[in-house]
Amino acid sequence: MVILTTDHPAVGLSLKELRDCRFAVAEQLHYRRRIGAPIPAWLRRLHDRLDAELRARMSADGPEPEAAQQDSEMIGTPEAATILECTARHVRRLAADLDGQRIGREWIFHRGTVTEYARARKEHPPWPQTRAS
Repeated sequence: MVILTTDHPAVGLSLKELRDCRFAVAEQLHYRRRIGAPIPAWLRRLHDRLDAELRARMSADGPEPEAAQQDSEMIGTPEAATILECTARHVRRLAADLDGQRIGREWIFHRGTVTEYARARKEHPPWPQTRAS
């Protein structure tokens, strides 16, 4: 078990493991918000700490400012569907999972959230992979 404190970084975790942990904690936070359950302070602190550690490691590599700008960019349903390789209708079904915001009759999403969801879905598909015969 790795204990994350403000004094010691998550030494035992690789960058991929750190991303996966942050994703799992973020999913739990999102689920609790969606069902209206209280969010414990320790869970918020853990998310913030994992996020800070991930940002620190990513900034050590020096990501381009363009990449950071693209993550904060807002996109519509059709572009999210292209990124996720699915239909616009399916993106609307996933809107809550993607932290989408409804403006009038349209949904908008943060590009970074959509790309992270797509990456996680490719790494951990919800169905078993079958081999082609």
